[in-house]
Formats: sequence, structure tokens, C-alpha cells
Amino acid sequence: MVNMWTRLSAGVRSRKWQQKHQQPWRLQLHAIVLGFLASLLLQAHSSNASQALTFKIEPQDVVVPEGLSVLLQCGGVAQNGKSVKIQPIIRWRGPDGQDLGIVGDTFRNQLSNGSLYISSVEENRGLTGSYQCLLSAEGIGTIVSRAAVVSIARLPDLNQDFIETYLLPGQTAYFRCMVGQVQPGIKHIVQWLKDDMPLVLDKLRMVVLPNGALEVDEVGIGDRGAYQCNVTSGSISRLSSKTSLNIKKATDPGSESLVAPSFLVGPSPKTVKEGDSVTLDCVANGVPKPQIKWLRDGAELDLSDLDSPFSIIGTGSLQISSAEDIDSGNYQCRASNTVDSLDAQATVQVLVPPKFIKSPKDKTAHEKEELELECAIRGKPKPLIQWLKNGDVITPNTYMQLVGGHNLRIFGLLQSDAGMFQCVGTNPAGSVQAAARLRVAQTASPMRRRKGGGSKAINPFDTFGDAIDNSMGSTRSLSKSALDSLLSQRGRKLPRPERPQNDNGYGEFASLKDLEQLDMEDTDSSVELPTSTHEFNVGVNGDDGNNDDEDNEDEDEYDDLNDNQEFIDAYNHGDDPNKVLNSWKNKNKKQLSSATSNSQAASSSSSYLSSDLDGLEGSIGITGVGSVDGGVDIPQSGGGVTHIHGAVLSRLPGPPHDVVAQIVKPRFVTLSWMEPKKNPVEVVSYTVFYKMSNSEREQKIVTKSHDDQQVNIQNLLPGKTYQFRVVANTNFGPGDSSEVLEVRTQPEENIAGPPRNVEGLATSEREIFVKWDSPIVTNGEIMKYRIYYSENDSGAEMYQDSTSLSAVISELRPYTDYTISVVPFNKNGMGDPSNEIKVKTYSSTPTEPPNNVTLEVTSSTSVTVHWEPPAEEERNGQITGYKIRYRKLKDTPQVKSTPANIRYFELKGLERHSEYQIKIAAMTVNGSGPFTEWNRVMTLENDLDETQVPGKPVWINIVPGGDNIALHWGPPQQHEIKIRSYVLGWGRGIPDENIIELKESERYYVLKKLESNTEYVVSLRARNSKGDGQPIYDNIKTRDEEPVDMPMPLEVPVGLRAITMSSSSIVVYWIDTMLSKNQHVIDNRHYTVRFGISGSSRFRYHNTTDLNCMINDLRPNTQYEFAVKVVKGRRESAWSMSVLNSTYQNVAITPPRELTVRPDEQNPQTVILQWLPPKHSLGQITGYNIYYTTDTTKRDRDWSIEAFAGDETMMMLPNLKPYTTYYFKVQARVGKGASNAPFSALVAYTTPAAVVM
Repeated sequence: MVNMWTRLSAGVRSRKWQQKHQQPWRLQLHAIVLGFLASLLLQAHSSNASQALTFKIEPQDVVVPEGLSVLLQCGGVAQNGKSVKIQPIIRWRGPDGQDLGIVGDTFRNQLSNGSLYISSVEENRGLTGSYQCLLSAEGIGTIVSRAAVVSIARLPDLNQDFIETYLLPGQTAYFRCMVGQVQPGIKHIVQWLKDDMPLVLDKLRMVVLPNGALEVDEVGIGDRGAYQCNVTSGSISRLSSKTSLNIKKATDPGSESLVAPSFLVGPSPKTVKEGDSVTLDCVANGVPKPQIKWLRDGAELDLSDLDSPFSIIGTGSLQISSAEDIDSGNYQCRASNTVDSLDAQATVQVLVPPKFIKSPKDKTAHEKEELELECAIRGKPKPLIQWLKNGDVITPNTYMQLVGGHNLRIFGLLQSDAGMFQCVGTNPAGSVQAAARLRVAQTASPMRRRKGGGSKAINPFDTFGDAIDNSMGSTRSLSKSALDSLLSQRGRKLPRPERPQNDNGYGEFASLKDLEQLDMEDTDSSVELPTSTHEFNVGVNGDDGNNDDEDNEDEDEYDDLNDNQEFIDAYNHGDDPNKVLNSWKNKNKKQLSSATSNSQAASSSSSYLSSDLDGLEGSIGITGVGSVDGGVDIPQSGGGVTHIHGAVLSRLPGPPHDVVAQIVKPRFVTLSWMEPKKNPVEVVSYTVFYKMSNSEREQKIVTKSHDDQQVNIQNLLPGKTYQFRVVANTNFGPGDSSEVLEVRTQPEENIAGPPRNVEGLATSEREIFVKWDSPIVTNGEIMKYRIYYSENDSGAEMYQDSTSLSAVISELRPYTDYTISVVPFNKNGMGDPSNEIKVKTYSSTPTEPPNNVTLEVTSSTSVTVHWEPPAEEERNGQITGYKIRYRKLKDTPQVKSTPANIRYFELKGLERHSEYQIKIAAMTVNGSGPFTEWNRVMTLENDLDETQVPGKPVWINIVPGGDNIALHWGPPQQHEIKIRSYVLGWGRGIPDENIIELKESERYYVLKKLESNTEYVVSLRARNSKGDGQPIYDNIKTRDEEPVDMPMPLEVPVGLRAITMSSSSIVVYWIDTMLSKNQHVIDNRHYTVRFGISGSSRFRYHNTTDLNCMINDLRPNTQYEFAVKVVKGRRESAWSMSVLNSTYQNVAITPPRELTVRPDEQNPQTVILQWLPPKHSLGQITGYNIYYTTDTTKRDRDWSIEAFAGDETMMMLPNLKPYTTYYFKVQARVGKGASNAPFSALVAYTTPAAVVM
């Protein structure tokens, strides 16, 4: 189909001869635009390519009887490019984590389709365990499948205890069968025997529970006998031991006495996967027969809802069908009769398999860049995320780091980083994995002139290498891509055509003839771009008349144009390419028209390339558009060579100079430099490249502007040598690199590393057992360990010491979360802390009874009990309910129990006109707490009267808060009058501005969202069918704002220092005394730096996770005040003591240069200092200050200073100490404020030993 690409290339071809001798730059421009767009479209397509290597089928878990065979299936597909499919190579990884050597393996064989066949699974031959399938494709990489577990089927353990059971008629019997964990994936058949004969189940009274247990209700004489179960799996059967059931006679002693409930079996903790069913067993006996209820987290379950996942099996066991995450919690089985009530608790944890929130995507990046592969996975418990490269687990290091525990960040990309990356999320419920392909392209590449004379056009398509096959004619389709948004971003560079690592299909271009048939005017929504050519060449020669064919005989290599990743990113957003092409066409017409009107024939080429074309270079990022006389080949900062026109070359800046490490610490270096001597006005920013001296992986930091001539490089390793270099950037290319500066970071103290594998276990409600492994790095003998612990994140931090690898923390609070960490100590002091763990102590019974207990007679046969729960610090666990004991005077007490989420209970069926005693206790899963004292109440002689309105209620307690008022009241004193509801009113200064009607059983209410420090009038009246009774009023004033519950503060940072770097920046660093001597932050704390002009009340803030930061954009010659605090969760420290420092004057003065120190031959203890004056100075130099010291950690003002006036650049310093290392630096003075002038580079000199005469 003819489209707009065709017209562009055809137009270039048809006008070739006419324009060849007249406008050579126009053909060059068309060639560049066409080649650039072709490479851009191809690059965009490759960056958004579908996943290159994927599994079609993965192996699954298998459970088989011993001796049987297993087939693990695996298959996948590899795709290099859009339509080139490759059959991947399949191999297997065995239980030992090593690749299987199939040859010579007696039991394992890989089939032709890649599946793994195990002929006989046997126990002791290393055949069971985890297997993984690996897919590999040459030039792409390797991915690994999920782990499939092969295991041998086993029968579960059966009950082997012989038990004699004695029950009363009508009670419930429970017989155990399978005990312990049942192997998943295995089906068992359970059959019960009675007296060695198969038991015929009476479905009205008997049920076999999911765990195989037998439950028999309403037992009678006919149920007497010996019971046992027979479990069958496949061809294997096994019998349990026998349990003998005996039935007591109703006339036996004690058979008619009341008995409190007791559990035959209670629920046990369960962990199930989402979607599975789970059964919590609960069987209880007592006299009278207990009633069983189920509660979750203290609230009674509604078992009557037809849509409820809960159901009762047998007499009281709870079954949860298709469990979901919301079904997790603490479940209580409550058995109650008139004697007592009893709770049994179990925790149900529903595991949610990992699921992707965001999976990694294929990416193309360039060398030296920083790249982050995104991955987000949810699940319960939180999945452990690992990254793999080509099937191997990535261990986080300096250059590959986990960000937020899930994303993978790669620093200073190398070609060797290319391949397949997998994000794998695993938790006990399962695992998921997703793969992405990373392709790495070279940062820069050579573009050279042709060997022949004259002006030649560049060949953009040769950038893909000589191996490109001329015969391949496959095309790549680009549908509604985002090039119009790319090209609309004026002044930003476009990407170079490049060939990423390991991409065999990347250079599949069509022939030149195919490219020339594309139409520039077509407006289809899809553009077919040729993807294979051997050479694209549009050349001109204004002097010798050589034709195109002769030009094509030259075989030169050209590499990539400048890169710009945002064009590829915009392509991924799916914009329309036709807008791009139209935009390009219109733009080029304007540029060509402008160039034609201002240029004449060949003589205009140089002028165009040096002026108008510079604008094109700036907007499309193509340097070296044409090869014109006067141009040269120059090396690029990132590698390679680019041909640049002479006029452009003359504008490139030279290397930055005087690169100095101003501050060197164990984990950061502050670097400064001076602007290039050549073309400094062209500089728009600087790039600082740095790497470890023994590494090829170079990272970079780009400054924001040309004024930033210093940078803080963080996250370095202590005691390592790093190489730094600086390059000045312009709008048309980078300048020369500075000389390499080698700096060795300071070593850290030889302290111990963090303890490993810290674990904590609650042993009681007041004790936690903590154990750990010794650090990998001890740096000598460990003298002791210190265990830090605190209540949650806001409590005071406490500690205790231990000389062993474990400790018991005692005197803790019940049912309280504790944060625990362990710190080692050696002879050098405190080491690095371990990771924090959280442990919760066990619950206990409440230590206090319920509060505010009131009794209300509600009829002649009922009394309602009202209460409030115990204070939170006295509950010692989750309240699961309340136990009410009541009795008629001198009678045997009876018991009622309630759920935890109610505050009143009505006792019914009482006798008329009788006195009752009532008391109440709170319950946890550990039992009942103390009861209140007995409260007395008299029931009415007759039922309640509703022929008259109720009397006034009674205020019991009113508690005002900052924005609320808590009300507690009692009923009217006329108990014989019926009450149906209460009417509560309130308002600011007036009553009943707001009204609410409450149930007659309510006794508490909290008015919320009130204004603080405001007086309110509150009214309350009782109501029945006759009308409203008389109200009671009260005036209450809310308090001032509620005091904030401030957590325990952290320790204040100390040793704050502010070092001036320039007229607009100051570096601040400090010490955190809560960290080890190495000052290495490993937890979630961060620091807030407060700074502002001295004497001003206005501050700005900067957050950082490091113990240093560079504050930029400050005013010149201005004094600033700095303070810092540490923040961790809800806890934070106070502000540190403030420090002051001033920025330098914004004067155009550079530091003195080439400082040298040499001894005086006549007197070795005297040194001679020489230097060159500053390169630039706004005013006249009035003198110099010579600073020297033996301790570089001192402040500048604490150094020894020798000052002299004049323009001399040499000085002698006498009487230095022998055999001592001195450090020297020089500062020029220019009028007022000379102390703010920059220093020369630091020079060290060691004096010789003293001479003894």
C-alpha cells in the first residue's frame, strides 16, 4: 500500500540529480530525517515488544504412591521480533538446585517435547523434592518455571491410644481417627467399625467429620461397644486403636447433679488456602446439656443467614466453606449451661496466593543509565519477592538493589546486564512469576566521514552493523504510536538508532527499494516500516560528478545517533504516528525554505550547519548531520566517535578542571570542580561519572544547571577507592572529560555486623524468648549482645544484655506487641543492629471486672443488666464475652454468657416480687476475670404501667472531651412505669438544637464532632405510648483541644556540621547516636533538615534517609541556620542544636592553582609553597591566606593561617615539626569578604625526620 513514507523517499529520489550540485545539504537532511524516523519507529517497536520468552505449560505438584511414575510437563515459546518464533531449549533443575544430567540417569528421562519423565519415584534415591523447568533461547536469555514438588503419598497418623469413655444417656460421644496433618492432594476413605463389624450410621444421631472423627449424639445403651476407624488410600489400609464406650445408669450416684460444661474436643488452629473449606471441631458435655455458640473476635456469628459461609456440623462443629481472607480471625466455641460457660479458641488463618498488581515489562536502555524494573505482588502473608536473571537468583549488591522490597534497580548498566529478568513472589499459599526482557544499547557510537573526498551524507542504517541481511524483507507494523507527542517536545533530543544486546532480530530491515516505495502523504492509522537493509546512502559530490552507484561502493560503518528515551516511552502510550510524520514534513519544509533563502549553493553548507542546523540538532538530537570540510572526528564521553562540523566543534566546552573531593566520609563524597576554560558559556549542566576503581560499571549524576559545580555522591562503600570524572554538557553535545580523580572513602570502625536470624517467641503472657545467630563479621570477640525492646512504635525503649545467643525478656505486659532488635558489642563498641522483629505476648485473664454496672427492673419477671468493659490496660487480651451470675437469695447461682460486643443483657423468667443478686465478669480465651460484688434488685409485683408518662431519668456520669461529651444515665425512679425510648437533645447554649431517639435499653451515648471550649446544654427525657416525661438538663463545657498522645521521643542527632561549598550550596552532616559507630541506617528512619536565613522565622525543610545532604539554591554571602531531627514512624526526636554558616560571595574568582610544597634545602623543617594565581578574578587580588594543619577534620577557622598582602605566589613556612604530615591549601583575597573565596586543591606533605648533629 502506498503511504506517506513512500512519498518522502520517492521525493528524495526523483529530485536527486537536480539538487545534487545545488543544494547538497537538503538531500542530507532528507536522508537523516528518513533514517532517523525509521530507526525511531523500530526502536519504539522493540521497546514495546511482547514478552520474548514465555511458558505455555508449567510443571505442577504431584503426589504418588512409592514406585509409580511421574510426568512433569513443560513447554514454552520464544519470539525474537514480531513474527520470528524460535523453539526454546528446555532443561530441568532438580531437588538439589543443580541442572539435571539426563544422560546416565536411570530414573529420569527428558522426552522430545521437553517433559520430564520419572519412571519410579523411590524414597532414598533423591527423586522427591522440587523440580523446575528452564526455557532458554539464544540471544534472548533464560527463564525458570514455578517449583513443582514431587512427593510420595503417605497415610496419615491414626489414633493409637486405647480410651475408656463413660457417658450418661443423652450425652454426646466423640471418637478420634486421624491425628496430625493430613497430606494435601491425597483422598482417604474412612470407615468406622463397632465391635469389629462395619458400623451402620444413624444419620439422625451420627456424623463422620471431615477429619474422620465419629460423633454420636444422644447416646443410649445400644451404643455401648468398642469403636475404631479403618483408613484406606489406594490399596493401603490401616486401623486405629479401639475406644470403648460405656453408658452410665441414670440411677448411678451423681448422675442427676448439675455439671458445668467440659469439652470433649475443642477447635485447633487452622491454616488454609483461599477457597478451601475448613472445619473447627467442638463437642461438649455437661448437665444440663450445654448449648454451643460460635463467636469470631468476640462477636457472635449469624448462622441463620442462608448466604453465610458458616454452618454447623454435628452438635457444634463449625464449617467454613470457600474460606476468604475476611474469614481469618480468632474463633471461640462457647459451651454454656445454667451452671457455667466455657470458651475454647482457635485461630483461623486464610492464606491468599500471590497475585500480580504490577508485573515487569520489557525494556530497552542504554549503557551507564540507571534502570528500575517494576514489580508489585499482593498476597497473605506478604509474598517474598525475589529477582532472577537468566534463571539465577540475584543477590542484592551495590549495583543491583531491591527498592521497597519489590522493584529491582540496576545502576550503571553494562552490556552484560542484558537478558531475561523474572520477578518471583512466593508465600505458603503458592507462587507467581513474570518475566521481562532487558536490552542494553551502547550510549554513543562512531559516525565517520567517508574515505573519498568531498561532502558525503551519513548512513544512519549502517549503525546496525554489517551483518544486516540485504535480502530480508520482513516489516514491522506500527499502529497509532506516539511519535507526534515525541516530536512536539521541542528542544529535546531524539534517540539514536541502536542495536541492543542479544537481539538477533533487531536489524531485520527491508531493502532500500522497499523503503523508497513508502508514501509520505498517506494517512492510514498503521504505518508499515521496512526493517531490513544493507545500506542506506544518499550522497552528493559537487565537484567530481560521481554518481550514486559510485558513492555506494564505499563501505563505511556508522553507528547510532543521539538517544532520547522519552520518545520510546511516548510510543508505548499509543499515539498516532501519522501526526508525527505530518509534523515532521511541515517542520522540514520550513527549515529547508529558511535555509534556501539564506544560503547560496555549496558555499551555504558550512553556514547552515553551523547555525540553522544547530537548531535542528538541538531539537532532534542529531549531531554531525553532514560531513563538511573543517569537521573532525571526536570521541564521546560515553564511548565511540562522532563526526562534528568544525563550527559546532569550536563551540564544545573543554574539560572541567580542579576536580576536588571537598568532603570524604565512609559512605559519601562531596565533589567540586571549576568550569571549563574553553567555551564555559555553552555549558548547560554537568555529568559526574563515578565507579569503583576495580569495576567497569560506571554510574552518573547529572546536575540541574551550569551553576551547580558540586555534587554529593552517596551510598558509597567504606574503605574503597572510587574514580570520578566530570563532563560539561551543552545543547549540542558533551564536551571533554576531566581528568580522573581517585578518592578512597574513609574506613569504618571495625565493629561487628548485625546478628542474623533473630527470632522471638512468646512463652507466657509476661515473657518472650529471643534467639539469634552470631554476625558473619565479628571483627574480634563478641563481648555481649544487647536486646532492645519497646511496646509497639511509640513506647519507651528498654534493653537487657546477654553473653549468649539467646535471652528471656520478662516482666512484660500481657497481650502487647513488642518491637525487638539485637545489637552486638566487641572491643570497639556497639555494632550494627539486627532487623527488627515484632512479638506479641500471650493473653491472660482480665485483672479487673466490668465498670459502671447498673440493674434495671424491666418487668415483673425480668431485669436488665448494664455495664462497661474494663479499662483497656486491664483486659490483658481480647474480650470474648461476659459472664453473668445471678441467684434468688440463698438459691444456687445460675450463669448466662454474652458476646463481647454488647453492653447489656436481660435476665428473663424471674419470679415476681423477688430479690435477686447479680454479678458480672469479663472473659478472654484464657478464662474469666474477677467478678464484681453482688448487686441486689427486686422484681416488680405487677407488670409495668403505661397509663402515665415516665418520670425524670437520672444522670450518673458526664465526661466532657475536647470535641465530645460522654453521657451515662439511669432510668427514672418509678420502676413500675413502662419506658419505650429515651429522647436526647443538645445545643450550643440552648437545649434541643439537635435531637436523637435512643432505645429504652440504652444507658450510654457520646456526642461527637463538637466544638472545643464551648458550653452545651444537654436534655434527656423518657418516653412511652402515653407521651414524654419531664426532662433533665445539664450545662457542660467541652475542654480545650484534646492533648495529643505523644509517643516516646527519639534521641536528638548530635555533631551537626555545615560546610560551605559555594555561593549557593552548603553540605550538612551529623551523627545519630542511636546507630552503631558505622552510622549505617538499616531501618525505616529518616531525617528532616530545617534551614533558613539566620534571624528569620521562615524555614524550609529537606528530608533524607542519609546522614548528610547538600542544600542548594541558597543566597550568596548569606548566613543560614541549620537543625536536624530524626523521624521513625510516629516517633521523632527534638530538633538538634542549630549551627550557622554562610554561603560564599557570588564573585567571579576561581581558586589558586597548581599548589606545590617542597622542602627548603638549607632547612628541612621549612617548606616552600608555590602556586599560580586564580584564572578568573572580578577585582584585584590583595593577598593570600595559607591554611595548614595536621588534622583535616578541624574546621577551617581552627587551621593555622598565615596571611600576607600583595600578589606574590610563593611563601616559606618555617619551624614545622619533623616527621609529621601537614595539609596545605591557599585562598586568594579580593577586597571585602575575602574569607569566602574558594580554596585551592588540598596538598599533603610529610616533613623529614629531624637531623641530629
